[in-house]
Amino acid sequence: MIEINLLPGDGKKKRRAKTTSGAKFQFQPSQWFAGITEKITDKYLLGAIGAGALAALLIAFMFIHQTAQASILGARESKAVQDSARFSAS
Repeated sequence: MIEINLLPGDGKKKRRAKTTSGAKFQFQPSQWFAGITEKITDKYLLGAIGAGALAALLIAFMFIHQTAQASILGARESKAVQDSARFSAS
């Protein structure tokens, strides 16, 4: 009679390798980026991520620029109103 094992694995318990008691965290971002570039190979996904980042930067720049322009124009307006009030009184 033939027996077929339909359970995953070979049924034998595998031994785990002994680990050291004090695991250390090593910060090496170059390895993280190397792993990311190996996993992501779709050029359209990379293009979409780049376009999204560029759009976010552009929106942030425009917001900062418009806020600065609004404050400059507000200062010019208040000065013009003061000048107008001063010259109309005399």
